[in-house]
Amino acid sequence: MSKRLVLLSCSAALALACGMGPNDAEITSAVERNLSADVDLQGNAIDVASLNGEVTLMGSVDSPAERAHAQSVAEAVEGVKTVRNQLGVDTASAPGDAQTPPVAAPPPTEPAPGEGGTVPPTDPAAGAETPPLDTQAPTNTPTTDPRPQGSPADESTGS
Repeated sequence: MSKRLVLLSCSAALALACGMGPNDAEITSAVERNLSADVDLQGNAIDVASLNGEVTLMGSVDSPAERAHAQSVAEAVEGVKTVRNQLGVDTASAPGDAQTPPVAAPPPTEPAPGEGGTVPPTDPAAGAETPPLDTQAPTNTPTTDPRPQGSPADESTGS
């Protein structure tokens, strides 16, 4: 009787070990099937890989909400232990997202080295040009020497 009990126990353990759940290929197929069937995720390029029940999602979706939803769909598949969500959010193609236009740089107010002249900047609020900047820096050196001719400073060159 005890031999039958041991044999029955071994048979049950073997049956449980063989039927532990889906393998990685089955998990990958099920996740791909569920993702492509989900109306909220159609049109997104999502790749799926599975190793020992750990599913990796790769590719891109249109919004953070779709990224989270794809992970939920994958987690619901039988045999999935964890999900590594490597999906990127492609905001450039998101439908209905208003893109902020780039801000134009103000016109230059001083010439680049080697160029002459100035470009007067426009005041966008008034719609009028502001006067150009003086491109020559003021000098603090007098045009005439204030010292009288023949001073001791002039004779320092000889002696």
